[in-house]
Formats: sequence, structure tokens, C-alpha cells
Amino acid sequence: MIETRPATYLDAFELEPRLRPEDTDEIASVWRIPPLEGLVLCLLRSNRAFSLVADGQVVGLWGVSDVRHGGLKIGQPWMLAADALFSRRRELISRSRTWVDGLLLDYDALTNLTNAANRAHLRWLAWCGFRALRVHRAYGAGGVPFCEFYRVNRLRQVCERGVRETLLARDTPDWRLSSERLPYAASGAVRALAAPGRSDAEAETGLAGLLEAARGATPPGLYRLLIELARHRLRPVDGGDPAGGVESRWCRQMVAVAETCFLEHGSDPAEIARA
Repeated sequence: MIETRPATYLDAFELEPRLRPEDTDEIASVWRIPPLEGLVLCLLRSNRAFSLVADGQVVGLWGVSDVRHGGLKIGQPWMLAADALFSRRRELISRSRTWVDGLLLDYDALTNLTNAANRAHLRWLAWCGFRALRVHRAYGAGGVPFCEFYRVNRLRQVCERGVRETLLARDTPDWRLSSERLPYAASGAVRALAAPGRSDAEAETGLAGLLEAARGATPPGLYRLLIELARHRLRPVDGGDPAGGVESRWCRQMVAVAETCFLEHGSDPAEIARA
């Protein structure tokens, strides 16, 4: 059975070796970055993200980013997966529509792009009720054809044609990175999560690099990564005191902020770290 739960950045590290070649190619064709950096970047850009788990293994990640255009609240959904997810075709078909229906309730429309050569993605989108909006013949760093798709929430927008025209009037969605260093700095932090023996000095250097790369380009998922890092550094080691004494004060502050729901999207994580 496919289970859905909130995604963690460690899930990206687990999924990366099993990522479908077509999804690896899609990441490369848009950003020219390795697959782990692409998975981490998708999580960073997401306002909400989820993991798909089957037989105890992460077989997919999906999420949504919030944008506004022409008075519409628009969600940009994405999904990257292992072949093991699509091998469960019947269950995936039956559950995907439910997942997307629930996601759509918060938006006027959902829309995004996928590589025109990624047939599994195109079939999945059709299962979920999406329609083709237009084709971009040269998109991303690779300049390859991408299909733009959409689905309208008829409970919030009774005129689907009007929403379609609004979406068509938008400029081509910008694929360029606001910070070229951020995916690499973030993936380095994720590797630190997966390497419990890493020294305090290495962890401190990696955290400083992440905060510097994020300066002026703070995606919504960065806070989740910082909190995941903080909780990881504060974990008990062999039943004793938490590891990471160098960062303990910063980590405790981050966890306290998260647990009191005081984390504001407009705040600067570098300022939180220096507090």
C-alpha cells in the first residue's frame, strides 16, 4: 500500500539512487544540476511537500508551490518518483485523483510544466484530470519541449475558460535559479543529515554556507530544512547528551521557534541564526 506523509529532506537522499531515469533527465533539462540537488530544490520551493512510501521505502516525492497571478491563487504541483511507484499502477491511479482533488481545494487552479518526453508524467497528469494548456518548444537550460498543464477548481472558479485565458496570458514560467549556489549548499546540508559522524566544524561550515547561499533568496521550504537540521543536531547520541555542542544554542532556538509556530515566511533565517 502507498502511504503519504509529510516529506523530509532525508527522504530526498533516500529516493535519489532509485529516481527514474526520466525524472533525472527532467531535472537536468531544466536546471543542469544533479538529481539530489534537483530533489532538494523542489522541496525548497514547495509550500507543502509529501513523501510516498511503499514497503518501508520512499518511492516518490511530490509537493506544491504557491503563486498569484491575475487575482488567482495558483498552485504549481510536481512529482518525482522511483519506478517502484509506477509499478503499482492500479493503486496509483485510484489514489492520485484523491490526492490532487484534496490539493486543489486550496487553489483556484493548479498548473505547471513537464518534459514532453516524460510519458509516465503525462499519463499520471491525465489520470489526475489535468488538461494541456500549451507546449513550450524550447524550455529550461536544455532547451527541450515542455508541456504546460492545468486544472481548474470549479468550486472556486465557475468559468474555466476565463481561468485558462488568464493562465495563457502569463509569461513563460521562469526556470532560472535565483541563487545558483543554493541547491548545492542545501544538498550538502542534507548529506550532513545522512552522515551522523560528521564533525561539529564541518557541520558549522556547511550551515554557514547554506545561510549565505540563501541570503536574498529565501524559498518557503528553507525553514523546514533548517528545523530538520536543528532537530538532527540535538538528537541524543548513545543515550547521552545531544550532539553538536557548537550549534546547540542555535538549534534549540530553531526548534523552539518551530514548536511555538512563530516562524514567519518573511523572516531572514540568517538573522534567526545570529539571534
